This record gives sequence, structure tokens and C-alpha cells, in this order.
Amino acid sequence: MIEIAGEEYRTTETEFLMFDYIAPGKTAQIRVKAVFGSEEKTSDWVEITYTAEDVTEGLIYEWNDGDVFDFNPGYIVYLPADKIPENGELVIPDIYDGAYVVEFRSESSNSNFMLRPGTSLNHESSEYSGVSYAKIEKVRFPKELTVIRSGALYDASVTEVYLPSTVTQIYNSAFESCDQLEKINLPDSLTMIYDFAFADCTALKDVTLPKNLTDLGTGAFKSTAITRVDIPETLHYVWNNAFYGCASLSDISFSDTLEEIKPGALDYTAWYNGQPDGMLILHNRLYGYKGEMPENTALVIPSTVTHFAGRNTFKDQKNLVSITIPGSIKWIPEYCFYGCENLREVKLNEGLEGIGISAFDGCGVEQLTLPSSVTGWASNAFQNCTKLTSVKLLGPVKRINSHSFYGCESLSEINIPEGVVEICADAFAYCASLTSLNIPDSVTYFELDSIGYTSITHFVWPKNVGLIDLLMPKYKDGMPLNYLVIQKGTAYLQYAQFFSYENLDTFYYEGTEEEFQQIEIKRGKATEQWESNLKIYYYSETEPTEAGNFWHYVNGLPVKW
Repeated sequence: MIEIAGEEYRTTETEFLMFDYIAPGKTAQIRVKAVFGSEEKTSDWVEITYTAEDVTEGLIYEWNDGDVFDFNPGYIVYLPADKIPENGELVIPDIYDGAYVVEFRSESSNSNFMLRPGTSLNHESSEYSGVSYAKIEKVRFPKELTVIRSGALYDASVTEVYLPSTVTQIYNSAFESCDQLEKINLPDSLTMIYDFAFADCTALKDVTLPKNLTDLGTGAFKSTAITRVDIPETLHYVWNNAFYGCASLSDISFSDTLEEIKPGALDYTAWYNGQPDGMLILHNRLYGYKGEMPENTALVIPSTVTHFAGRNTFKDQKNLVSITIPGSIKWIPEYCFYGCENLREVKLNEGLEGIGISAFDGCGVEQLTLPSSVTGWASNAFQNCTKLTSVKLLGPVKRINSHSFYGCESLSEINIPEGVVEICADAFAYCASLTSLNIPDSVTYFELDSIGYTSITHFVWPKNVGLIDLLMPKYKDGMPLNYLVIQKGTAYLQYAQFFSYENLDTFYYEGTEEEFQQIEIKRGKATEQWESNLKIYYYSETEPTEAGNFWHYVNGLPVKW
């Protein structure tokens, strides 16, 4: 413990940097109290005067109002590459022109970008091309520093860095390639570490992640020498390649609040390298599959697994033919089985609730039953499953998302349960074997494009569909319909959904002409020509005696009288 002017500061370190506690030029009484086992010793009071280092000449200061991203107002500072001191020491003042220095960045303008953690375009390397600060061997940051921007000390020769307790964000590549950096403190004020911030700091061994950290970017500690990682409860996502290539990392601790470990986050760590080939399970999370998957592999995921660690878990595994997913898993993430073209059998158990984007895109699954616990799935979830013939939906599904079964050319049977509200664009487009689709009355949003390039020739328009704000309909040449059955009770029709389909020229209305006139119809100038060619027939159970356009059902299909 350090006591300064009556204030106590506890520390376990053997070094204590005075500039964070005593202003330059000020005098203070100080003493040290130390505990060795059961023995406590206290030094005498010592009066010291702290003198700040000489501020580095040539620093450039820019004022920041602090109104963007909730940054504090103050000065941003950077050091031009041609102003690096010969002694290799960078000293940044606490105050410039009466205001705090709150941000430090690189000279390079193209390094002053900001990517949110995990948004790097390249997950394996930062492709940073800013200024190298290899000649900097020592740095003194200002005590009110809050942000260290992109490339701030890229390639520097520092061996130790002390960050003040005010730092909240460290940007992309801020310390990347500082290959002599052995020690850095990450204060609890730090909430965001951006992409490749400490990548290739090959001497960095001991790191404690701050307890308030919320974002850890792509490749943040890639190829460092760290041996242990404790993920704090505030961190819900570990992004791609965060610890990729950390050959000494063998001890990993995650909290129950962790939601996802992105692809490659732990690849080629000591933990990863020590695992046998096969499914990799870290605590209760399925991290992925290590090694070459044998031909005709059938996998059963243990019920102790509650999460897939992240997207792409089994992506492009051509030898996977069967997968059983326990009910302990609530969510199948995006691209999880993408491109598993020989995956013929998928067993989904009660407990599963949702499926991510393109989770089964391009799979070889032939029949699919979604249990009653499944309430929905994301776009493209089952698209291009060209061998899929039938789908059973058992759960309270509200939405058939866009491209859900797009390109499932063998799909001939699917039930749309009562309770579905939306059927979105392209949901069944290019399902060439689909000849019929029964839409329940619960559907209030339906796009005709959703059945483009199918084999549906008889279609009953969902009667409760309202206004749809849509672009020009697609698949003009891929709509085999030349008529629609309009149900009695339909309250609204939007002709913009129909006019592009020139072959669609007949409505069979299940009521009288007077009842049809009660329907609210949204027209437009673009629909005038199409409507002028539209023929409307009205239902009559028996052959009418008067002239007019009438129809009835024969074997379930409309036939004109």
C-alpha cells in the first residue's frame, strides 16, 4: 500500500509510477506499507517532489469537441515520424493550452479509421499500412488519456507500457507488432479493444483482461505469448482469431454470460493443439471440428453442449452425412452447416428455438422436421438444399423469412401452419417441384415473388394480406400462374403485386360481384394497362341463368360456367 498525503493506494506491484498520483512540480509526503506473510512493515514519511519528464518536441495537437462516440472533449495528439526523439522516449503532456490531452493517434491519416470490434475485412491479418514507430522505446501517456487510436504505437520497440486508469478504448492495430512489449496493464476503465490491437506482440506474456471489457476485436491478441485468459462476465463475444496462434495459451476460463466464440478465436493455441481430432468441446460449447473428418461421418452432439461456439462450425464439411442436435442447444448459428452437400440426415430435438442465416444453405438434407419448440429462423436458412423433398413445421412459427427455401428444387411438400403471419420475398422461389401451397388465414404479409419459378398453377390468394410496400415484382418470366382465386372476405388488394405478370389475367372471386366491389383496391398509373385486360369471374354453385362471368369448383379447381 502507498500512502500519499493521507490517501491510500493499494497495489500488488513492486513498481509505483508517481506521475499518475502527483502533479508535476508538486511536493507530497509519501510512505510505503508492506505485508510479508504475517509481518507488516511501514516506512517513514518521505517528502518528495515529482518533476515531469521533458515533453517531446514536435507533437501535433488537434482539438476534439468530444461530441462523437461520447468521447471526452480535449486534445488529440500525434507524433510525426520525423520527430521521434533520438533517445527513443515519447513523453506526452497531461495538459496542452489549458485542456487535457485525451487521445493519442498515429501520424498516418489512413490509420485514423475506426472499425467496430470484429468488423475487420480480413480475419487473419490487419493489412495495416500506417507509420512504423520502431524507434520509440519508451512512452509516457497523459493521465487523462481516454482513447488510443489506430496504429498509435505500431511496430514500436517499447518493452513496457503503463496505461492510466482513464483509458476506455484501444483502436485497431494500436500496439500491433510491438514484438518487444513484455508488459502492459489494462485498466478496468477499458471497455473496448479493437481489431489486431496487440496482434504479433510476440513477447507479451501476462495479460489480465479488464473486468468491464465489452468488446474484444478480431485478432486482438493474435500470436502473442500469453498463457492464460480469463474472459470477464461483461464480454459476450470473442471475435474471429482473437487469440489465434497463441502457442502458449493453455488455460482458458469463460463465464456463463459468454454467448459466442467466433471462428478461429482459439485456433493453434496450446489448448487447441493439445486436443484430439474430432469435435472440440470447450466447457459447454461446441467450438468446432479438428482434423480431417472421415468419410460418411455421423455425429451426435452430447446433451451437455448448450451452445455452438460460433458461426461456420461445420461449414463445407463434405464428409458429414448425419447430425443429431440435442434439445439442450437453443440456437443453430449462421452458416453452421453451410455447404455440407452430403449432409442427408438432420435430427433436431425439442428444445431448439431458432436457426441462423444460411445455417443449412446448400446441404444435402432430404427430409426436415422442425420441432414444436422452433419459433423461427433467419433468411436463407435452408436455401439451395436441392435434395430436400418435404418439410414439416410443428412449432408456432410467425414468419417464413426471405429465401428460406430458395432453390430447393426437389421440395414438393410443405405445411404452412396457422399462426404464420409473414411469407417474405423469394421464400419458395425456384422450388421447381412445388405444385401447391396452402396459405392459412393468419398470413397478413405475402409477396407473390415468393413462389416465382415454382410449378404452382393454382393459387388461392391469402385474404387478410394488407398493404405491402415493395419494389417492382421479380421473376416476370417465372410465374406460371394465369389466374388467382380471391377468397370471399378479402378486404384489400394491391394491384402493384400483380401487374408485371402479363400471363396473370384472371381473378376467380369466391363471392358475388357486389361483394367484390366492397374490396379496397390500391391502383396506380403503372397498373392501368394490366387492369384493363383483367377478367373477373364470380362464384355460382349452380349454373346461372343470366349472362355474366361465373365459375364453380370442379375437383377443387375453378372452371368457368
